Amino acid sequence: MRSSVWRLCSSVAIATPFLIAAPLRAQGVSLELPATRAELEKRAVRDSNDPAAHYNFALALWNDEEYAAAQAELRLAVKLDPRFAVGHLALAYLPWAEHHIVRRGDRPPDWRARLSEARLEYRRALAIDPLVDFSISRVALPPRSAYSYSSGAFAAWYDRFIQGYVDFYNGDYRASEQRLAWLIHHAARDQPPDELLWVHGLAAAHLAHYDDAITDFETLLGRSRGREESDSVEQFTLNTAEYSYVLGVMEQKAGRRDTARALYQQAAEEDAGLFMAHVHLADLYEAAGVWGAAAAERMNAVNTAPDDASLWFDLGLTLYHSARLSEARAAFTQGRDVNPRDARLAYMLGLTDLALGATESARTDLTTAIALAPSRYSELIAEARQRLATLH
Repeated sequence: MRSSVWRLCSSVAIATPFLIAAPLRAQGVSLELPATRAELEKRAVRDSNDPAAHYNFALALWNDEEYAAAQAELRLAVKLDPRFAVGHLALAYLPWAEHHIVRRGDRPPDWRARLSEARLEYRRALAIDPLVDFSISRVALPPRSAYSYSSGAFAAWYDRFIQGYVDFYNGDYRASEQRLAWLIHHAARDQPPDELLWVHGLAAAHLAHYDDAITDFETLLGRSRGREESDSVEQFTLNTAEYSYVLGVMEQKAGRRDTARALYQQAAEEDAGLFMAHVHLADLYEAAGVWGAAAAERMNAVNTAPDDASLWFDLGLTLYHSARLSEARAAFTQGRDVNPRDARLAYMLGLTDLALGATESARTDLTTAIALAPSRYSELIAEARQRLATLH
């Protein structure tokens, strides 16, 4: 039976990212920006095909509480690159910043729908990259009560039961892992809350302590298999297949590829929409030089999410390296049809055309790649120009 202390730890500490009682400015929290708002806006216009430029401009708009405009920029960022994990995570937390008052009577009519979408965005971010940078979520942390500083007993309670979560969302993974490990150890007789194991596991993974993370995630997987996923939209949760997938990522990072492959296969079988399991399986097969199996997994991924141009790019690249040039060209062309603004697709189409002897098509594709490429793609631009210079 879980003690009242642990119920309080779970309901208060875990809820902190999701319970916002005042505008962000009143909390004195703002997102760190790499430049001024004016400069970030210029970059977003100049590098209009760069998801990172739109993401950074969105953060500036977020700081100024222009949430609709921030959402539009974030939507554009993930449209340009559907596997832009931090963009999906920002979309997951944006509703909590936009609607400061969460008392039931003050919620807008579409609040539950917004939270359902936020939950999906959270899961997308974690599927793309379980080690995504969580620093965006710190804006949703309520301010620490002044009483927790003035009262010795409450300050000690806060440091023991709350600060570990705050450390995680502030990016201090080492402090978070240490504090949360203490909580897990002292919860041995009660079962540690799922949320405690989840955050501790992520903190450990960010520190490359993969075996510790695996221990937490194996426990969560076992619990998930023993119950149906909650219907609540008040918190972010994963399903059984997603826990298997995250475990696979940890095992792969720990160097246990066979175990990782089995977990990815299991995840893909249990959740037909989990395309990233196929992506990782393809990566494993490529690393082993099994190109046919890699191509098959790439195809499984695009069949699962055909509107994701990055998956067509991956498929084309695998086929290109397998010397299946005509098939590679077809994949790159399909990707370009899905996202005509991706310079990488135009560039690889150019290289494939060169290999096929289609010089004029290659010239057109490489010229297009240079025109589309954001300034941070300097290597791609330089290589495309070099290739063009050799054409006669």
